[in-house]
Amino acid sequence: MNYYEVKAYNATAIKAGAISMLHMKHALDGDNEATAAMKRGTLQHRAVLEPETLRSLVVMEYDGRTKEGKALVAEHGDNLIKPAAFAELSEVHRQVHQHPEVAGRGLLSGGVAEKEIYWRENGRECKAKLDYIAPEHFIEYKTCNNLAGFARSAAAMRYNLQLGWYWRAAYCFDGKYRQCFIIAQESKAPFDVAVFEVPRMHLEAWYNAAIEIVAKYESGDRSGAFPSLMQFELPAWAQGASPEADPEAMIEF
Repeated sequence: MNYYEVKAYNATAIKAGAISMLHMKHALDGDNEATAAMKRGTLQHRAVLEPETLRSLVVMEYDGRTKEGKALVAEHGDNLIKPAAFAELSEVHRQVHQHPEVAGRGLLSGGVAEKEIYWRENGRECKAKLDYIAPEHFIEYKTCNNLAGFARSAAAMRYNLQLGWYWRAAYCFDGKYRQCFIIAQESKAPFDVAVFEVPRMHLEAWYNAAIEIVAKYESGDRSGAFPSLMQFELPAWAQGASPEADPEAMIEF
């Protein structure tokens, strides 16, 4: 079974639905091409969660401008990692796994990475792909430009809806509620790491918000993104507030 070919409600579509039903329909029906940033994030995910899958992709140094280099890329596509890039991804892995909360709590041990979960609820076909699930908790691994601004980017990208959906998926997997932890890591050296615990009351509220989006989609209103006239206002941060998030409030997204 190919996860991406299964037609079912998922976190990506629900986050799109928070923008508009048109976006949600596109997410459910479309084939969205991965960006360079997404491909980079995928490699970091593999480095942290499935490091054994990376070594087989490592090749000798090559020049993509040469005939030989172009042939190599044509044959393997994105599944190529130069030795220097592999060394960097190894450091990504090390920084996460040596973090005292990750190591001390065993957050990335005793579980399964990239776990696909399918369930049917209230007549709806649902699915989720969890970064990591263990008997007592599940993990969402996120990359970001800087940890000080993580709360802002998390809110902008609607990670809360995703976490609520995954919390429900983890429960539907075996009927057991689990703790949720976010492992956030910077995407550039020195690849700093922060670990957050997400309270259950937030997860439940976010799941309910996700279901409201699904219900709206099922109501049949698939009109354009913003059909009514709106008033334009600058966001608070552009009206004199500091553009940097308060590091002390990073988890309050």
